[in-house]
Amino acid sequence: MAKAKQKHQQNMTNAGQIVDSLQHELQNLSQAPFGQTSRDQFVIMSLKTEHKTIYQKMREEMVVLQHYATQKEQMLMTELEKLKNQLNVQKNFRTELQATNDENLGQLRAMILEEKNLKDINQLTGSSLRSTSLKS
Repeated sequence: MAKAKQKHQQNMTNAGQIVDSLQHELQNLSQAPFGQTSRDQFVIMSLKTEHKTIYQKMREEMVVLQHYATQKEQMLMTELEKLKNQLNVQKNFRTELQATNDENLGQLRAMILEEKNLKDINQLTGSSLRSTSLKS
């Protein structure tokens, strides 16, 4: 894109220089004596034709650059949509993973609490059995 833009700018500069040159030459021709009228008219026609050709090339380049810019924009928009979709997938995965972790953590806490309760019951049962056997 940068090369095409640089080439376009260079062509615009060249076209501007040619137009300036043609205008200068036209001014000189308009000040020329009347004896050179047919030659001068030929030069003017040639310059007009050259100007039209350069102008047409410039327009064609602008169309190509615009087409390229449109394609580039479409490509970037497609890439942006892909990235948005990937981000949404990652967010959904993270949410699901967090929910799973929370559920697993809850289950682990319940298991630890149950194990602690069993130990407490065993300790109480064991101490009450010991105290009963001591009394006998």
